Amino acid sequence: MKAWRYHIVISGSNELDATLFPRQLSEFFKALGNDKRQEILLAVFADYGEHNITEVANRVQIAQSTASEHLSFLKRAGILTSRKIEKEVYYQVDSKQVTAILDEIRTVLNCCAR
Repeated sequence: MKAWRYHIVISGSNELDATLFPRQLSEFFKALGNDKRQEILLAVFADYGEHNITEVANRVQIAQSTASEHLSFLKRAGILTSRKIEKEVYYQVDSKQVTAILDEIRTVLNCCAR
């Protein structure tokens, strides 16, 4: 993925030089902007465990095809990771990736909020 590089100078003294991946940030915010995906994260993945599509669908009472779409979106956004065991795909929160994205957002907001 191509990085978007920018340099910001605020009030002549505070500087921020950061690398963002705009598509990933956009996908991250879109993923969190959907009520059902928020419910999936809070109701299913709050236990830090791995869950398959059937578990997610049953827990939030949606069709498996809908759960699959939401899980794929969360994975593309960098929020979930997956692994396949035989025919089942198990998803879990990608803590390192989420932390990295949140750190980048925090850096930008701290710089701009002064």
